[in-house]
Amino acid sequence: MLVTGEFLKKYPEVARMAQSKGVHPRRVAAGEISKIWGHSGMAHQGIALRVGRLSGHDGSKLRVEDIVSAHLSNTSTVVLLDRVTDINNVGAIVRSAACFDVDAVILPEHHSPSESCVITKASSGAADIVPVVQVGNLVKTMEYLKQHGYWCYGMDAGGDKALHEISFCERRAIILGSEGKGIRRLTREHCDHLVKIPMSARIDSLNRSKRLVIAIDGPSSSGKGTLAKELANVLRMQHLDTGKLYRVFAVKFPHKYSQARSHEEIRLNTEEEEEMLAALNNDDPGYYSEHVGRMASILARNSQVRSALLPIQRQFVLNAPQGAVVDGRDIASVVCPDADVKIFVSAYASVRARRRFRQLCGSNRKAMYKTVLFHLLHRDIRDTCRSSAPLVRTEDAIYLNNSHMQKAAALRELVEKIKTFL
Repeated sequence: MLVTGEFLKKYPEVARMAQSKGVHPRRVAAGEISKIWGHSGMAHQGIALRVGRLSGHDGSKLRVEDIVSAHLSNTSTVVLLDRVTDINNVGAIVRSAACFDVDAVILPEHHSPSESCVITKASSGAADIVPVVQVGNLVKTMEYLKQHGYWCYGMDAGGDKALHEISFCERRAIILGSEGKGIRRLTREHCDHLVKIPMSARIDSLNRSKRLVIAIDGPSSSGKGTLAKELANVLRMQHLDTGKLYRVFAVKFPHKYSQARSHEEIRLNTEEEEEMLAALNNDDPGYYSEHVGRMASILARNSQVRSALLPIQRQFVLNAPQGAVVDGRDIASVVCPDADVKIFVSAYASVRARRRFRQLCGSNRKAMYKTVLFHLLHRDIRDTCRSSAPLVRTEDAIYLNNSHMQKAAALRELVEKIKTFL
């Protein structure tokens, strides 16, 4: 456990509780906790825990075989999750499993939360009580369980029997489907029974469709902002252009620029935050000038500015009832590292420069193509080489090079890819 001095002053009881559990807090500077995330601008609350992946008592990876062999001579209940991807739903299921003395919760390695520490947090620690096992193939796992005396019960709205009509066997595997589509066809076919829960006619399912978060990153003039806005319209989600947020900051609060240069802590009060969010709906051309763009890029390199704006971005996402499409340069890596869909949009520098040149000419501003290209390349270097939250393409991001694509074609391709997450 790593804690800052400020955290210890506010919450000394946390340190005492940790020590009673054999965990000894180590006092560190706030910057050391930021380094754990790999970004000096990452916001945190002054505490961090180093935890290992979920494993058996001997440190080995948990296996279904271990669970089965431990319950050969007695009643056993296991829960299998078929592509339940929402981490909060997984956490709630693991907590419920702990309450009902379930022997294990089994997840597929793909299409489910992958980080064991995230599952532990979402389950409020219940994952330390109920073993959470990740498997390569859910259907093969069901077949293995059947060979060892388990009966598979799929919870499905179209089930042939109601829950109260089923006499569960002593060894049972309960299968729960994804938030939107429920149990997949192949999984359903391998169930011994499909069970439905009788409900009022006013609601036909307890499944809650996902509140999707889509993170889009990319360099300047790559078209990510336009695609993000169109995606939000198509999917009926809210859109946040974080690049404009930095432009608004540069225009609205120039007096804070000196604070940023001197690396002083920058604070925004509630009124200032609301003023910035309101300005996002303002299409004033002044926000899109080359001068403001360069100033925003310079400000974005400053960790104090990024720390000041990060809570605004995350709060926007949390408050978006139907989900959010967020675009910028550090969305998948810093702002929304747990986003459901991550996309990296790019295009050749010459193509991006032509787009920017036409945009400037269209707004009756003087511009030279070579000058635009020079500034664009210079900004690429600043964005990718800055020490605080640089522009990166995350390993799990969908890559789209739209150099030779019309906007409609690029949008159509992204919508098709996103459909698999809905």
